[in-house]
Amino acid sequence: KSFFSILLLILVVILSVVATFKYIERFVSVSYFGKALTASTVPEAENAISKALTLYENDLYLRAYAQIYLVKLNSLVPKDATVTPSDADKALLQSSLDQVISGSRMATAYNPKNYINFQALGSVYQSLASLGVKDTYNKAVLSYQNASKLNPLNPRLKLAMAGVLFVDGKVQEAKDYANAALSLKPDYLDALITLSQIAKSEGDDASALSYAQTALSLSPTNADLIKYIDSLKNFGAVSASTSDIKKKYE
Repeated sequence: KSFFSILLLILVVILSVVATFKYIERFVSVSYFGKALTASTVPEAENAISKALTLYENDLYLRAYAQIYLVKLNSLVPKDATVTPSDADKALLQSSLDQVISGSRMATAYNPKNYINFQALGSVYQSLASLGVKDTYNKAVLSYQNASKLNPLNPRLKLAMAGVLFVDGKVQEAKDYANAALSLKPDYLDALITLSQIAKSEGDDASALSYAQTALSLSPTNADLIKYIDSLKNFGAVSASTSDIKKKYE
């Protein structure tokens, strides 16, 4: 009995030490995570988030990891389109791109029930699409759709899909998702502005102005909205004038 009691006591001590060690690792990882968020340079942020993940891997840290490498990727992309990157620069670009996608996907794999992980993945693909990375628009929409399935009443996810589809030239689908966002949140300014921009792209100046004015009624002191409405009115006036001139000479 004494032997088994001592053995049990030893096992309890070992488990307690392991649990304590894991707790300390998690506690220390928070410090590194904070350093990653407040780092003044990308290399500092890379180093800190890598140490945090080594100590404690979770979806929050993985999302931060992806964002840090996205910032790095943006800094590496040539600002002048005529400049051809060297082989070393191309390798670094590809490596950063892989890290961005890997971190985002690992976050969704770590916790596939957290809609924020899929929302972040969609945002990453959307950013990559704006950088010209191929086949990322559809992946962005699919990621946002997965996020929306987990959080169907979130209007931001519907509008995010509308934004991606609009840029990708799928106007009707973009309009449907923007309207879905507005139905979930009738006072959603961003949804009204998106619908206004879609209407403007279709040449429907009256609807574009109507959506914008509705938005302004919800935020009457919004200087950006006032400027936007003025630009729509001026554009409409110019379009009407151009139309009159064409009719005169037809």
